[in-house]
Amino acid sequence: MKSVLQSTRGVRSLNSTNFPAPWPFVKKGAFGQRKIGPMNYEKFKVPGQNREFPELSPKFQKLNPKELHRYTGVQPDGYHDEKTGEFVPVKEMRSQLVVPNLDGFKLRPYVSYRTDVQIEKRRVAYEKKVLEKGSERLADLHTVEDERWPPPRMTPETLFELQYGSSSNFAHQLTSLIARMAAKRALIIMAPKGAEEMEVIITGDVLERGGIHVDYAGLAGAEPVECARKARIVPSIAFDEAKNKEYDIVILPGGQPGSTALAETPKVGDLLKKQAAAGKLIGAICAAPIALLSHGIKAEVLTSHPCVKDQLVEGGYTYSEDRVVVSGKVVTSRGPGTAFEFALKIVELLEGAEKADSLIGPMLLKI
Repeated sequence: MKSVLQSTRGVRSLNSTNFPAPWPFVKKGAFGQRKIGPMNYEKFKVPGQNREFPELSPKFQKLNPKELHRYTGVQPDGYHDEKTGEFVPVKEMRSQLVVPNLDGFKLRPYVSYRTDVQIEKRRVAYEKKVLEKGSERLADLHTVEDERWPPPRMTPETLFELQYGSSSNFAHQLTSLIARMAAKRALIIMAPKGAEEMEVIITGDVLERGGIHVDYAGLAGAEPVECARKARIVPSIAFDEAKNKEYDIVILPGGQPGSTALAETPKVGDLLKKQAAAGKLIGAICAAPIALLSHGIKAEVLTSHPCVKDQLVEGGYTYSEDRVVVSGKVVTSRGPGTAFEFALKIVELLEGAEKADSLIGPMLLKI
């Protein structure tokens, strides 16, 4: 009888290494030997000494570096120059993620390498687990995949996940990262105390829905901010860190004493002047336009909450009673009740009117 060797294709064969008895033609002999057929003894060999696995031998690897791919099945991303004997890499030969067409594909579990005895043992063990746990669902929770009975059904989706899951997940994460980096960016500055929470949250939420990434900067750092109505908001970034980044729009929410704090903070003025010099948008809502007056931001027409109207008129601005006003690169609005319109106008300016209109229906707004 011929020797039973392990397959070079990586499929487990029916031999004594993988499966002990009940195979009658495989019996252990004395002194660590195994008997394969009558009067035919062969000592146990480690894989590196086995003639079927020469690539696992250090000696073979040293003497035949060019031949390894013939045994491992890995094709090199290049070729060996016959004249110099050196390996020449070729970028075009590097392996890429190839998505197969799985339409109509079906895969059934094939257990040819399992003996009837082992299959029966697996079935009996699983039935005991079902009796112990009380149901197949609980039994499945307490068994690994190789112990379940019947074997889990393999679907095209599962096959694809097993083969390409890590690569496709990485590709999806990379695509999401690139899309987020390419998205427009907005900065909402919150004073240490007294920001109007409705204007912060509504504005930020609508902008995110419009595909605009929003950073919430705490003027005093990343500590929670107590808003005008006692709500607490945790900034996503400290102002001192955010001021060094580029934003498509800088937004000042209203509320008191938050608006006064924004107007009296020089570093807020520096950022607004930098934004204006770059020709980028500035937004202010409710009482926050007094910060535009304090820091010398020019605008022909603006609006605000009625409580600061006189200050703005005395400062030389043309005042409007409209709910949202756009003057050059400055967008202003009146208060919490106009926060949705304020945010939608910003989305329109950054992403287009079609994008802004598409947000109204899902939010059930009446504008």
